[in-house]
Amino acid sequence: MLAAVENMRMISATIFCLIIVAFLGVLLLIVILFLRDRRHEIGIYLTLGEKKRRIIVQFVTEVMTISLIAIVLALLIGHAVSHNLARNILVSNLIAQQSSVEEHTWWEDNPFLGQGYMNPVEAENIVADFDVRSNLLNMMVFLIISLGTTLLATVVPTFFVVRRNPRKIVMC
Repeated sequence: MLAAVENMRMISATIFCLIIVAFLGVLLLIVILFLRDRRHEIGIYLTLGEKKRRIIVQFVTEVMTISLIAIVLALLIGHAVSHNLARNILVSNLIAQQSSVEEHTWWEDNPFLGQGYMNPVEAENIVADFDVRSNLLNMMVFLIISLGTTLLATVVPTFFVVRRNPRKIVMC
């Protein structure tokens, strides 16, 4: 049983890492398209003498503000919905399991029944003890990872656009 839980943790961690990499890739492409549309603006800023660092800070601030609002809303909505959704899934699985057990009576002749191997557990107890809500630490870790990924996906393409010659940027 413990090995199954450990395997599930490893699978969850792997999926989480893959989601972060996919999030970084998609966000990087979106920011590149965002900067491509605004490259003339960047070229004009550079031509007028604006410092490259200030341009990068402006774009990072714009993207991070929108991302912070979106991530906080997603965490709050996810926290509110996850408990009810998980509870509904659990109840439907318990109902399906109980109906399949009622169809098969193989467990009545089981010699291990009295030894605790197949003691019946009431579905009401399982549902009452079930809780999927996220704690504050998990939410903060998710927020920090998401904002860090957003920062990385914003700074890298902005740096590559800003390092070009202003004249070439405006002429494109």
